[in-house]
Amino acid sequence: MNMHTRGMLCFALTILLVLSIAGCASPEKTKADQRRPLHHYQLARAFFEAGKTTEALGQIHHSIELDPTLPQTHFYLGYIHISGDDWASAEGPLRRAVELNPYYTDARMYLAQCLDELGRPDDALMELVTGLKDRTYPHREKLHFNKAMIHDRQGNVAAALD
Repeated sequence: MNMHTRGMLCFALTILLVLSIAGCASPEKTKADQRRPLHHYQLARAFFEAGKTTEALGQIHHSIELDPTLPQTHFYLGYIHISGDDWASAEGPLRRAVELNPYYTDARMYLAQCLDELGRPDDALMELVTGLKDRTYPHREKLHFNKAMIHDRQGNVAAALD
Protein backbone atom coordinates (compact mmCIF):
# COMPACT_ATOMS: atom_id res chain seq x y z
CA MET A 1 0.00 0.00 0.00
CA ASN A 2 1.47 3.35 -0.95
CA MET A 3 1.52 6.43 1.30
CA HIS A 4 -1.34 8.13 -0.49
CA THR A 5 -3.68 5.12 -0.19
CA ARG A 6 -2.74 4.61 3.46
CA GLY A 7 -3.41 8.31 4.16
CA MET A 8 -6.82 8.13 2.49
CA LEU A 9 -7.68 4.99 4.44
CA CYS A 10 -6.70 6.66 7.74
CA PHE A 11 -8.73 9.72 6.81
CA ALA A 12 -11.80 7.61 5.98
CA LEU A 13 -11.49 5.63 9.22
CA THR A 14 -11.12 8.85 11.21
CA ILE A 15 -14.27 10.28 9.63
CA LEU A 16 -16.15 7.04 10.32
CA LEU A 17 -14.98 7.09 13.95
CA VAL A 18 -16.05 10.72 14.42
CA LEU A 19 -19.46 10.04 12.88
CA SER A 20 -19.92 6.98 15.07
CA ILE A 21 -19.06 8.90 18.21
CA ALA A 22 -21.43 11.71 17.21
CA GLY A 23 -24.18 9.18 16.57
CA CYS A 24 -24.55 10.11 12.92
CA ALA A 25 -23.44 6.77 11.55
CA SER A 26 -25.62 4.72 13.87
CA PRO A 27 -28.93 3.36 12.60
CA GLU A 28 -30.70 5.14 15.47
CA LYS A 29 -31.62 8.61 14.34
CA THR A 30 -34.43 8.65 16.85
CA LYS A 31 -33.83 12.09 18.33
CA ALA A 32 -34.25 13.80 14.98
CA ASP A 33 -37.16 11.54 14.06
CA GLN A 34 -38.88 12.30 17.38
CA ARG A 35 -38.52 16.04 16.87
CA ARG A 36 -40.15 16.02 13.43
CA PRO A 37 -43.76 15.56 14.61
CA LEU A 38 -43.23 18.16 17.31
CA HIS A 39 -41.81 20.53 14.72
CA HIS A 40 -45.01 20.24 12.67
CA TYR A 41 -47.05 20.64 15.86
CA GLN A 42 -45.23 23.90 16.61
CA LEU A 43 -45.74 25.06 13.02
CA ALA A 44 -49.44 24.30 13.37
CA ARG A 45 -49.61 26.43 16.51
CA ALA A 46 -47.78 29.30 14.82
CA PHE A 47 -50.03 29.14 11.74
CA PHE A 48 -53.18 29.01 13.86
CA GLU A 49 -52.08 31.93 16.02
CA ALA A 50 -51.45 33.86 12.80
CA GLY A 51 -55.00 33.14 11.66
CA LYS A 52 -53.98 30.59 9.01
CA THR A 53 -56.32 27.75 9.95
CA THR A 54 -55.95 25.77 6.73
CA GLU A 55 -52.16 25.70 7.06
CA ALA A 56 -52.45 24.86 10.75
CA LEU A 57 -54.71 21.91 10.02
CA GLY A 58 -52.29 20.67 7.37
CA GLN A 59 -49.36 20.81 9.78
CA ILE A 60 -51.20 19.17 12.67
CA HIS A 61 -52.45 16.35 10.43
CA HIS A 62 -48.89 15.84 9.19
CA SER A 63 -47.63 15.71 12.77
CA ILE A 64 -50.26 13.07 13.62
CA GLU A 65 -49.27 11.05 10.54
CA LEU A 66 -45.64 11.07 11.68
CA ASP A 67 -46.47 10.05 15.25
CA PRO A 68 -50.08 9.28 16.19
CA THR A 69 -49.12 8.68 19.85
CA LEU A 70 -48.61 12.31 20.88
CA PRO A 71 -51.68 13.42 22.85
CA GLN A 72 -50.92 17.13 22.45
CA THR A 73 -51.28 16.93 18.68
CA HIS A 74 -54.73 15.36 18.95
CA PHE A 75 -55.69 17.94 21.57
CA TYR A 76 -54.59 20.79 19.34
CA LEU A 77 -56.53 19.40 16.40
CA GLY A 78 -59.62 19.33 18.62
CA TYR A 79 -58.86 22.83 19.83
CA ILE A 80 -58.69 24.13 16.25
CA HIS A 81 -62.09 22.58 15.52
CA ILE A 82 -63.59 24.02 18.71
CA SER A 83 -62.30 27.45 17.77
CA GLY A 84 -64.33 27.18 14.58
CA ASP A 85 -67.41 25.91 16.48
CA ASP A 86 -67.04 22.56 14.73
CA TRP A 87 -67.93 20.52 17.80
CA ALA A 88 -68.61 17.30 15.91
CA SER A 89 -65.12 17.30 14.41
CA ALA A 90 -63.52 18.20 17.74
CA GLU A 91 -64.85 15.25 19.72
CA GLY A 92 -62.72 12.52 18.09
CA PRO A 93 -59.33 14.20 18.48
CA LEU A 94 -60.08 15.28 22.06
CA ARG A 95 -61.21 11.78 22.98
CA ARG A 96 -58.03 10.39 21.40
CA ALA A 97 -55.87 12.79 23.44
CA VAL A 98 -57.54 11.56 26.63
CA GLU A 99 -57.16 7.92 25.56
CA LEU A 100 -53.44 8.45 25.00
CA ASN A 101 -53.03 10.25 28.32
CA PRO A 102 -55.85 9.77 30.85
CA TYR A 103 -54.32 12.54 32.99
CA TYR A 104 -54.52 15.12 30.22
CA THR A 105 -57.14 17.00 32.18
CA ASP A 106 -57.18 20.07 29.93
CA ALA A 107 -58.12 17.81 27.01
CA ARG A 108 -60.77 16.14 29.17
CA MET A 109 -62.22 19.54 30.09
CA TYR A 110 -62.43 20.57 26.44
CA LEU A 111 -63.97 17.19 25.61
CA ALA A 112 -66.62 17.85 28.25
CA GLN A 113 -67.36 21.24 26.70
CA CYS A 114 -67.60 19.61 23.30
CA LEU A 115 -70.00 16.92 24.56
CA ASP A 116 -72.15 19.54 26.26
CA GLU A 117 -72.30 21.58 23.04
CA LEU A 118 -73.30 18.41 21.16
CA GLY A 119 -76.28 18.01 23.51
CA ARG A 120 -74.78 15.29 25.69
CA PRO A 121 -74.54 16.97 29.11
CA ASP A 122 -74.53 13.70 31.06
CA ASP A 123 -71.46 12.51 29.12
CA ALA A 124 -69.87 15.92 29.71
CA LEU A 125 -70.48 15.63 33.46
CA MET A 126 -68.88 12.17 33.49
CA GLU A 127 -65.75 13.58 31.86
CA LEU A 128 -65.58 16.39 34.41
CA VAL A 129 -66.04 13.98 37.32
CA THR A 130 -63.22 11.85 35.91
CA GLY A 131 -61.09 14.99 35.54
CA LEU A 132 -61.64 15.83 39.19
CA LYS A 133 -59.98 12.53 40.13
CA ASP A 134 -56.71 14.04 38.90
CA ARG A 135 -55.55 15.57 42.18
CA THR A 136 -52.48 17.05 40.49
CA TYR A 137 -54.48 19.29 38.15
CA PRO A 138 -53.73 22.87 39.24
CA HIS A 139 -57.02 24.45 38.11
CA ARG A 140 -59.64 22.18 39.64
CA GLU A 141 -61.95 25.17 40.09
CA LYS A 142 -62.44 25.22 36.31
CA LEU A 143 -63.76 21.66 36.39
CA HIS A 144 -66.12 22.52 39.27
CA PHE A 145 -67.30 25.66 37.48
CA ASN A 146 -67.99 23.78 34.25
CA LYS A 147 -69.91 21.13 36.18
CA ALA A 148 -71.97 23.83 37.89
CA MET A 149 -72.77 25.51 34.57
CA ILE A 150 -74.01 22.24 33.05
CA HIS A 151 -76.16 21.51 36.11
CA ASP A 152 -77.53 25.06 36.00
CA ARG A 153 -78.48 24.74 32.30
CA GLN A 154 -80.24 21.50 33.18
CA GLY A 155 -82.24 23.34 35.86
CA ASN A 156 -80.54 21.46 38.69
CA VAL A 157 -79.69 24.47 40.86
CA ALA A 158 -78.91 22.41 43.97
CA ALA A 159 -76.26 20.37 42.12
CA ALA A 160 -74.91 23.57 40.55
CA LEU A 161 -74.48 25.22 43.96
CA ASP A 162 -72.91 22.09 45.38
